[in-house]
Amino acid sequence: MLETMALGDLDRHPVCPPYQGYWALRLAGIGVVESIKHPDRAARAQVAAARECGFDGYEMAWDLFAPVQALGCEIKFLDSGTVSTVSTIVDSPEDVDRIRLPDLRRDARLQSSLESVRLIMEMDGANSFLHATMSAPFTLVGELRGLENLLLDSLSDEDLVTSMLEAATDCVLGYSREYLDMTPDMVSFTDPTASGALISLENFRKYSLPYVKRCSDEVRSWGAKSMVRVYGDDRLEDTDSIGADIYSMDTAVSVRDACRIVRGALLGNVDPIRFIYSGRDSDVRGEVDRILSSARERGFILGAGGDIPPGSPLANVKALLR
Repeated sequence: MLETMALGDLDRHPVCPPYQGYWALRLAGIGVVESIKHPDRAARAQVAAARECGFDGYEMAWDLFAPVQALGCEIKFLDSGTVSTVSTIVDSPEDVDRIRLPDLRRDARLQSSLESVRLIMEMDGANSFLHATMSAPFTLVGELRGLENLLLDSLSDEDLVTSMLEAATDCVLGYSREYLDMTPDMVSFTDPTASGALISLENFRKYSLPYVKRCSDEVRSWGAKSMVRVYGDDRLEDTDSIGADIYSMDTAVSVRDACRIVRGALLGNVDPIRFIYSGRDSDVRGEVDRILSSARERGFILGAGGDIPPGSPLANVKALLR
């Protein structure tokens, strides 16, 4: 993975899911609540899945919305997959002060995640490139304020959105620091609420780009690597300006265009729903071949174009390894 980030010459493209956490839990028959109560089981599930699939790197911390509950939102645990936000904490501008870094020692989800990280590092840290996944500030604010409210705010109240983003960035970096103190290799920042399907390019440049860049720069200044998600071809040039080490491409991103525009290493972007969840292993292999035919020889990592859905067949995930 490190050689790929350096655009080195390798005999094969590395494979990194990159977001397999909840899929691996489901594969092992472990529910989300159980994974929090028993971080040792969660850790063993990740390492077992990674070894079975031959991953070169993978997600060792996947609870990207842990800050939401710690900050006071009501949440709902599902049997598998990302924890859902049920209620918000920012109902008016006066509530912005509620977005502040909580006492992380009292965040049970974070402490469980850190224990899983410790165990994964102990079991597999010497063999795999490991990363923690965090919600980027704009997406985190969408959980705390409510998506519809945030989108309306972005059109009518720039000062409010900016104040929420400043506070959320401090939270994201606080959690990132906790993970990096466990000596993982990289933090991944994902910002789906800033995709072209939800906000304009102008608002992406205003409300997402500078805060993701700040998070990426901070993590890199701490001596770790950073990975950033790319959500559309119209955002390639802007996203490249972040200066991250890896750019994880959404399914909608053109591999050919990304290879032409983005200077850093690229990761992607097999459709996780169409091929990995719903297809056959032969379909996945065919899509891998198609992607590699458009990819550059150096600086390219094979993986999915999003989260691997819980319930995806093991054979399909293993088919990523060409």
